[in-house]
Amino acid sequence: MLNCFVSLPSKKPTEEKTMSSRQPIIWKVESGIGFLEFNNPPGNEMTAAFYDQLELLVSKVIPRSNVKAIIIAGSGRHFSSGADLDSLFKSITKDSYENISNPDTSHPDSLTSNLQAFHFFKQLDIPVIAAIRGVCIGAGMELALFCHFRICAEGAVLGLPETGYGLIRASVEFKTW
Repeated sequence: MLNCFVSLPSKKPTEEKTMSSRQPIIWKVESGIGFLEFNNPPGNEMTAAFYDQLELLVSKVIPRSNVKAIIIAGSGRHFSSGADLDSLFKSITKDSYENISNPDTSHPDSLTSNLQAFHFFKQLDIPVIAAIRGVCIGAGMELALFCHFRICAEGAVLGLPETGYGLIRASVEFKTW
């Protein structure tokens, strides 16, 4: 039985702490490795605030950090139980009303920026690793699919529950090799 798992750095990183632990994401750099930790336990749901912070990280913070690799994990027992649909519906509805005068807009801006944030990790020239334990479903699984490597703890649960309803989100690229 393989009994190893990637350990997250201590709560007091030695080099840098860019994002506060009160935020939906904690970003740390320790020994040249970037640690992106979902910080919404117990399920680490991805709220609109999560996606806002993720966009800030991928557009401004991570490109300037000069890390050699990135490890993405969830705080607590789970990687992520996916999107907080209530939070995202409110954000999407707001985007739709703001763009109603533009007939060329076929989808809300927030969905486009969420997809671009996921693509950011896939396009990096450094290894991006999803360290998965517990539940990793829905949008959490989609983000893991955009990582270069996925390492799962024993007993991890992976899935895309929306496929049970005949839906596949556009952000998923199943060919990841």
